[in-house]
Amino acid sequence: MSSDNIKFSKSSENTNNDISTLNFFDNFESETTAKTSSRPNDNEEGPSGRDGNVHQPVSDSESQPGHGDQSFATPLDDENSSEGYGGSHLEIPIFENVNQSETEEVSPDIRRSSRPSKFPAKLNEFVLDGKVKYGLHRYANHTLLRGENYCFVTNLNKSVEPSSFEEASKDINWINAMNEELHALYENNTWELCDLPAGRKPIGSKWVYRIKYMSSGEIERFKARLVAKGFGQKEGIDYEETFSPVVKMGTVRCVLTLAVEMNWKFFQMDVNNAFLYGDLNEEVYMLPPPGFSKPNENKVCKLKKSLYGLKQAPRQWNHKLTEALRDAGFVQSKNDHSLFVKNAGSVFLCVLVYVDDLVITGNDELEIENFKSFLKNKFKIKDLGELKYFLGIEVLKTKTGLCLTQRKYCLELLHDFGLLGCKPVMTPLPENIVLAHKESENDKFLVNFANYQRLVGKLIYLTLTRPDISYVVHCLSQHMHSPLKSHLDIAMRVLKYLKLAPGYGIQFSKRNSVFDINAFSDSDWAKCPVTRRSVSGYCVFVNGCLVSWKSKKQSTLSRSSAEAEYRSMASVTCEIMWIVKIMKDLNVDNLIPANLYCDNKSAIQIAANPVMHEKTKHFDLDVHLIREKVSSGLIKTVKVDSRENVADILTKALGSYQHSYLVKKFGMLNMFGL
Repeated sequence: MSSDNIKFSKSSENTNNDISTLNFFDNFESETTAKTSSRPNDNEEGPSGRDGNVHQPVSDSESQPGHGDQSFATPLDDENSSEGYGGSHLEIPIFENVNQSETEEVSPDIRRSSRPSKFPAKLNEFVLDGKVKYGLHRYANHTLLRGENYCFVTNLNKSVEPSSFEEASKDINWINAMNEELHALYENNTWELCDLPAGRKPIGSKWVYRIKYMSSGEIERFKARLVAKGFGQKEGIDYEETFSPVVKMGTVRCVLTLAVEMNWKFFQMDVNNAFLYGDLNEEVYMLPPPGFSKPNENKVCKLKKSLYGLKQAPRQWNHKLTEALRDAGFVQSKNDHSLFVKNAGSVFLCVLVYVDDLVITGNDELEIENFKSFLKNKFKIKDLGELKYFLGIEVLKTKTGLCLTQRKYCLELLHDFGLLGCKPVMTPLPENIVLAHKESENDKFLVNFANYQRLVGKLIYLTLTRPDISYVVHCLSQHMHSPLKSHLDIAMRVLKYLKLAPGYGIQFSKRNSVFDINAFSDSDWAKCPVTRRSVSGYCVFVNGCLVSWKSKKQSTLSRSSAEAEYRSMASVTCEIMWIVKIMKDLNVDNLIPANLYCDNKSAIQIAANPVMHEKTKHFDLDVHLIREKVSSGLIKTVKVDSRENVADILTKALGSYQHSYLVKKFGMLNMFGL
């Protein structure tokens, strides 16, 4: 990538190749500033004006009608605009506030009726004129937090990430972040400008903006990342193999359980421009990023190094990172390829890898610092301190351990769908309801179901810390391509349920006892009205902490409720076997036998007694896995009352009392509740 071809400023005289001058917003800002400062009749009270705004009010001749309190400055001249710094550059209006009290006459007081006003009942669930009947402060109160968590959460609430290049280009912080990203790409020789070969089609590119936080909640840096639009790549031409492992959330929860019990600290590190370390073997052509090229320039970027967004980029980076961790003495787990452990005498270290985010814990903080230094010598990496914010999940300290919550994500979801002021409901799904699958006169198929798919997709991610909505999300996700209006109503009801306690999360507490595994399984026989298949649900606790759960429709029909329960027990047995292996990688043994609780006596007897009769002769061979593990001592089946079976919440819609009771048995904690 030659610096001679990069044009970042509007002035044609700026041809200095020094990398310190590469700022494709400098001249645009200087011209705008000069234009603003040359206006006549400036306010004599200084730059902040009378109302404290940074910008000066514009005169009537400069303002445009039809914009109320906001008017924007006259665009730059045509001759200046023709020399724009980028082909995708749009004129950025300068918004300025005009004080209406200075420009409008004060109207005399108008006598108003003293009769009290009242909202129509149908508007109770909406925000109107700031009069919120069900204000958010009643369901998410930050004053209940400890000082450390309070500072972190309040700082987290102040930040907003832009969603487009045009929005980011109005903020100097994001402008600097984009220049830093291009600086890194230039230093790494990521691409070279060339003409597009005949018969090839370039892929697009875009900017993605993220705010990186320190352990205190303060902003560590503004990160602008240039991403290739890899969905335009063609297999066999632009890429070959693409698979790259990421850490499973079940593994993360197992490590958290161990660290809380052992009083270990968690540290987080972030690799800058991680994908740029990966080598690219294929020829890939990309359009220049927004704000980079000239309007009439037909050059494209021929990539020399891997870039975010490319289908093969995660695989190339993971290969590079794995080699570095092995050089440091770590062993890659065979049960989760993103878990790396190091045993050296009495020293134990553990590293979790999720693309370019590393979570480090262990029993020796000095050895952890040495490992950090090793990584800094290998890569350009940021030390984010103690773990506080990981993959959109807030990690808050409690008196007895930690709490994982997606409060910020949940509130943003409520804001996106306009339900911050709605009346909350007690359950995510009405009791004993079954979702319809046929169109009726009052329940039609949605014509435009993009918003439904978007909402359900966000709810699926929210289930990482909210097992209480797993069942309803499982039901909604079965209708992604043909949703009814009633399905959308149920999805909106889930949001109203989330409003009840947006700060709910999974709690990890110290028990000071021997590690054990307890699992619960349940099923709802022939629940699906279309296929008549049953629904399986299970949850697994390690040392009293919830580490895994699932709600899923079974893959085959069951002729009886006992058979459905038996298949559910077989599913949770496989999960227990995997968790035992993960804990063994973490040097935790003596976890067997694991207690498996089930509320069906017939299923327990089938698992314990190898008897062939009418109920079992048609069972598949893989289902008899549970019988083998019971006889080998890995599993110990225990009968439990249906009201005490925690997995019941994962298979059916319950009443408000039973739902709340089982949520508490999950070990969920609301640190923001009143």
